[in-house]
Amino acid sequence: MKKSFIKIMLFAIIIVCVICLFYYYNRMKLENEISELKPFSKNNILNNSNISFKLTEKLPKIEVASAFYPFAANFIQNTYSEKNYSNELLQLVSTSQAYNDIIKGKTDIIIATEPSEEQKEIIQNSNISLEYKILYFEPLVIFLNKENHINNLSIEEIKEIYYNNENNWNSYQLEKNNGSQTCFESIVNNNIINKSHHETHTMPKIIDRVAEDNNGIGYAFYSYYSKMHINNKVKIISVNEKNIKDIDYPLLFEVYLIYRADNKNENISKIVNWINTEEGQEFIENIK
Repeated sequence: MKKSFIKIMLFAIIIVCVICLFYYYNRMKLENEISELKPFSKNNILNNSNISFKLTEKLPKIEVASAFYPFAANFIQNTYSEKNYSNELLQLVSTSQAYNDIIKGKTDIIIATEPSEEQKEIIQNSNISLEYKILYFEPLVIFLNKENHINNLSIEEIKEIYYNNENNWNSYQLEKNNGSQTCFESIVNNNIINKSHHETHTMPKIIDRVAEDNNGIGYAFYSYYSKMHINNKVKIISVNEKNIKDIDYPLLFEVYLIYRADNKNENISKIVNWINTEEGQEFIENIK
């Protein structure tokens, strides 16, 4: 009996170690991807805009979904005082964690897309009122392996690829409640995407798997692909004969600045009010 218990404990310890190593490995990869995007860091590639708006104290903590980290980093570098800034004021998290943390009051602001149905239910049950301010519209792009001859797909064709077992496509998707996954599901009007397709945990994996799969198809927010994880073996295609530069591109989604209505930090209202100004709108257009 004692030997069996020891074996079970050793097995459990090994599993925990493997999970920790996996988390550490992915965290280090993520740190490498954002190393050039950290506010006020040496030799970063962020914009430096000449704006009048600046916050010097009581700096709001911001949590941001990964696709919008470059935007948030640019926003902070240009609007926060470097003297009073510290790294914990900007955190890259999953969309689910961002919504959980804003509900619990662990952060002042989150930058994310609209919550999923499950997240909306959690928000409603929390009795917490959230305020949503649209920052800009972000394109969700569909990409294929560069060797694929197709350069356009309709929404109906994309839906058919993801829901029909009887095709030659290898379609890649993210886990439920991920921000881009929620947006993708809203377009195809169905949240039960065929589980015979390939579900991955991170956006880089979708991009890299399609890069190695001639029959692969995937999606990502354009800002993530273009600023966080470019892979030259994939190509972005048009959708319904529209590309991301067209104002009627069919896969445009609101990116929100979200905060609790009961948050007492007066700088949040200052940020929202400034965003509504001509200077604020021009600034957002330049960094989005």
